[in-house]
Parts: sequence; C-alpha cells; structure tokens
Amino acid sequence: YAMDESPILLGTELTTCVIGPAGQKLQHKLQDGGRESVSFVVTICADGSVPFPPTVIFSGQNYLKRCIALSPTGYTNDNLSLEWMHRFEALTCPTGNQASEWRELAIENHGSHLTLPFLDYATSHRIEVVGYIPNSTHVLQGLDVACFGAFKTYYSRTIASYQRCTGCSITKDTFLELIKEPFERAFTQSTILAAFRTTGLEPINPAAIKPTQLAPSEEHSAPTAFPLELPAPV
Repeated sequence: YAMDESPILLGTELTTCVIGPAGQKLQHKLQDGGRESVSFVVTICADGSVPFPPTVIFSGQNYLKRCIALSPTGYTNDNLSLEWMHRFEALTCPTGNQASEWRELAIENHGSHLTLPFLDYATSHRIEVVGYIPNSTHVLQGLDVACFGAFKTYYSRTIASYQRCTGCSITKDTFLELIKEPFERAFTQSTILAAFRTTGLEPINPAAIKPTQLAPSEEHSAPTAFPLELPAPV
C-alpha cells in the first residue's frame, strides 16, 4: 500500500492552454480564485485498487466523520494520522489464511507519521511502515508521480465547467460534490499499477529509478557583484 496527502486550492484552476490572438502570450480568465487549501489523503494498493474512500481535511477544529476531518491548518496532524491508521487497519486487515500476513505501507517521512503511537500501533497490527529517503518523493512516491497530477487536471476542468455554467463560487460543500468524477477518472486500475511500477515498488525494481533522478541539482549560475565588466556596446 501507499498513502500520500496533497493540497488542493478550492477555487483555483490550473494553468491551461487556450486559443487566443497571435502575439498575446497571456489570456486572462475570470474565475473564483479562492485560495483556501484542502488536504486530500489517498491510499492505493499494489493490486490497482483504492481500498477505501479518500479522506478530506478542511481547516477547522474537530474531527467530523470517517471521510471528512478538520484541523487548525487544513493539513494532517498527529491525531488525524493516528485516526487514519486505525481506519487503514480496519479496512485492509487480512482475513482467513492470510490473517497472519504483514502489510507494507509506503509513506512520506512527515512528523505525524513518525510518532510512537502511530508506529507502535502499526507494528502491533503487522503493518510495516516504510518511509521514503529525503528528497526522493518526486520519483518514489507513486501518488505524486502518476495520480495526483491527473486528478488535479480533471478537477480543474470540472470546476471551470461548473463556474461557467452556474457563476457560483466553489465552497466546501461544492468541492465534495465535484471531486467524485475527477477522482474516478484519475485513480483507475491502470494508473495505480503504473504508479507502483514506475517507482519500482511493485514489482520490486531498483533499475526503475536512474541515478540521475536522485542526483544533486547542478549549478547553472555563479554569484557575482556589481559593477560588472560588460561587453561593449551594451
């Protein structure tokens, strides 16, 4: 399994390409532009499925229900991560002949995933938590590599169509209504399988990640100070 959290701006569309007058690089469009951030927590399985519905985290104070949560910042925290772990255990627990099998869970090394209650609960329920090495999620986190980009593209098109047809802003209630179709289009079995395959997690394939993908950034500029000796004429 793999789990990740991604922020979504409620009323802000992604940059898109449109047809416009020749020579005019930017085309302006009227939109809601709401900058309120919502966290979208999704879990995927190496068999190509989404084992349970995603969790949406709004900015607020109290836990609401299974699929909707509130936090002061709108992002996950220690308590919400532990609640999520309880839910993960309940909905993915092996049964029958596989009851004693361990589950592998690949997650980011976020502080809320490294608390003792979180890790102790995982170990006591035969869940092996695997964290990504620093600065590697852009190539190792399958949800970032294959899924969230497609989801945000579909969501952007959905809210653009909604605002064009209704002229209304995107609220929390509207968001919950609009994410269903983009989610189902983005998180398909083929996309999820590609997420695990591309990152080399399932099947295990170290060669899937090239050394250049994890190499340090190269410097393309050099520090200097004025005055500069400039070629003539300038």
